[in-house]
This record gives sequence, structure tokens and C-alpha cells, in this order.
Amino acid sequence: MPDAASHDWKRLGEQLVRRRIELDPRYSNRQLFAAERGIGYRTVSDLERARRGNYDDSTIAAVEVAYAVTAGSAARVLAGGELGPLPPLRAVPD
Repeated sequence: MPDAASHDWKRLGEQLVRRRIELDPRYSNRQLFAAERGIGYRTVSDLERARRGNYDDSTIAAVEVAYAVTAGSAARVLAGGELGPLPPLRAVPD
């Protein structure tokens, strides 16, 4: 990966780590997050640590759902756009 692309993947990973913990403080445990949100632990780990940058579109879409971010968020970050605030969590009725 070129340096600029690596930087964009790192920024995306950092943003997703913050969102993961924002979703539920218990999700500071990456394995719990992956299990409860229905996404592979390896995918979560590699993405958050920017270990690779060759995910297919369906994986990125699943990541956006798991982290409860708007569709296209990952592409905007990877294109070098502004990170901006993550969308607020919606209140879930009991």
C-alpha cells in the first residue's frame, strides 16, 4: 500500500475503534463486538489496525452495518475526505 493509502486506512481504523466503544463500552473487547455484531474477528482486527487494504465491497458494507455508520462512510475516508463526526446513535426503545 502506498503511504497515503496507508494513512487513510489508519484513519478509518482509528475512527472505527472509537465508534465500536461508543456503541457499547463492553465493546472495548474486540472479540465480544465481533461476536455480537455478526462480523469476523479477523476482519475487525485487520481493519482497525490497518493491516490490509484490499476488502471487497460486500465486506466494507458489512463493516459499515456492524459499526452503525452510514453507507459510504468508509469510501469517503479512504478517498481522503474529511472524517467529520460519526453519526449519532439512534435511541433503541426498551
